[in-house]
Amino acid sequence: MEIRLAEDLDHTYLVREYLQHFSPDFGEAKRYAECNLLWDRTLVIEEDGLILGTLSWGVREAIQSGIAQLTGLRIIPSRRRQGLGTRLLEAGFADMSAYFTARSTRLRQVYAFAPGDVLALPFLLKQQGFAPVIHLDNWREEGRTDWLYIHTCNELASCLGALDLGEAGTCLEP
Repeated sequence: MEIRLAEDLDHTYLVREYLQHFSPDFGEAKRYAECNLLWDRTLVIEEDGLILGTLSWGVREAIQSGIAQLTGLRIIPSRRRQGLGTRLLEAGFADMSAYFTARSTRLRQVYAFAPGDVLALPFLLKQQGFAPVIHLDNWREEGRTDWLYIHTCNELASCLGALDLGEAGTCLEP
């Protein structure tokens, strides 16, 4: 099993992911894939050539702010509850930290929005040190509830937990 940065060859997978989870609009799906490949950073976890999940994140505010947004975390249904989300989050924190460090600053905070109707994500976020900050009704769309979660990185170790960067950091260089 490997976690790596998404590359151009993953464009089709990202388009399909958008069409399945967000909207049937093909133009939007193409823009989503391009955003995840060009502006935000997307990690994929794959096994034997099959993508099992993705994590995407982006810098918010100016790079010196040290703020990142976790913009997506998805695992294919047949592989959920097997620790893949945790592995992606840990790799995501390592990637964020390396990205900010390479630009002479540090990762200070990571925030994420979690839909109120997805039960597993809040559990995973809390397990990784995120705290729920505010409950948002009708924010993204009418009748939908979301939660804003924030993880404050007081020091590098608080974001990386017990993760041994070892060789894993080599595939995620900024």
